[in-house]
Amino acid sequence: MANVYNCRPSTLLELSGYEAYCFDEACAYIRMKMQDGEEPQFIKENVKNKHFKSASEMYNALGVINGAKEMR
Repeated sequence: MANVYNCRPSTLLELSGYEAYCFDEACAYIRMKMQDGEEPQFIKENVKNKHFKSASEMYNALGVINGAKEMR
């Protein structure tokens, strides 16, 4: 969508500052992965709308921590 409008993704959502930077970086990372042929991974249904006590609890539920270890 940002390519169509020739602007940063964060501009479309009217984000600013560090929040905008993080969102733009996330979008760039996702696009790079998709260009490499990887399929997007969406939130698992069993963790959708669940409230977590900590970020690490959320990462564990999503399998992010194991994936990060494998990438090193």
